[in-house]
Amino acid sequence: MIITATALMGLLTWPLFLWVEHSGVAALVVTQCLLAVLLAVLLGSCPATFVEIFPVRDRLSCYSVSCNIGLGIFGGATPMICTALIEFTGNPMSPAVFLVFIALVGVIGMSLIKDRSREPLQV
Repeated sequence: MIITATALMGLLTWPLFLWVEHSGVAALVVTQCLLAVLLAVLLGSCPATFVEIFPVRDRLSCYSVSCNIGLGIFGGATPMICTALIEFTGNPMSPAVFLVFIALVGVIGMSLIKDRSREPLQV
């Protein structure tokens, strides 16, 4: 589910950015809602994924550290990176390329995680 949502986000990014660039406010609202739904799938299923990935003894610490470092680095730096990309390339579509690249990295990373959804959880 996470891989599918991430791949859809990566695939839809370029057309949605083009649509927003050449349309009005309605396109922006629809695009934001669609990307928010895909992001909700990711954020809603991540806690269950982290439970499957990390051992019981370190689960909460690993979850907290990995989630907060990821959000701190990517969530905090993304506006600055996108602004720098637009300024450096002169192309207002460069944030779309950045999002497609990050989605590709996410799909590759998630495909490397062993599926433990059918295994019993250790308590």
